[in-house]
Amino acid sequence: MNFAPTMLRAIFIAICLSIGSIGTVSAALITSDFAFGSGTPFSGTTTLGDVEVTLTTSNTQPFGATSFRDLLNTDPAFVAFSFDKPISEFFLSISFVLPPDEFLTDFNIGDPTTLTGDLVNIGGQITSSVPGDRGDGTLSWTGLDTMIVSFTIGNIPTSTRAPALAVDEFGIDAAPEVEVSVPTAPTSAMLLAGLLFGIPAIRKRI
Repeated sequence: MNFAPTMLRAIFIAICLSIGSIGTVSAALITSDFAFGSGTPFSGTTTLGDVEVTLTTSNTQPFGATSFRDLLNTDPAFVAFSFDKPISEFFLSISFVLPPDEFLTDFNIGDPTTLTGDLVNIGGQITSSVPGDRGDGTLSWTGLDTMIVSFTIGNIPTSTRAPALAVDEFGIDAAPEVEVSVPTAPTSAMLLAGLLFGIPAIRKRI
């Protein structure tokens, strides 16, 4: 009698059971406008997913119902986001960028990983590549591990055009990729060992 097919099937099942599954888990970027904020200077607190976000600024004011901007003067504005747990990604959407008078700079998390729209990085200053005050786009960072994001809305002190850059939206991902493994069942390994050591004995009896 030939037990080879049966034994091979059993060994295959045991191996599959004894090997844990490994994969990655990553949450999607969660975004929000600034309808939660108010005041001059602009500030507020909100929750994205399970992360509490606190926004503090200086030399800013509300802009419309869902954005804020720096004041119509030549003083720089400071912006800081604080999170109650580390984030791995950060996203920012801005508009009404007037080059070269106005720009974002002094990021505590370094230069953005990605820029979209007509935004450009000129020596660490994020501004627009098109003339006029209609420049806009997004800034994105990945691979972070931080609980604070801060930057400055800067401008040329001698500007006579009263620039005011608008900050419209932000986003975070608080779940960095992690490796998840399913623990190996001890009985699977024992079954595999028993089958391997039992094959010679079966063959002798046949």
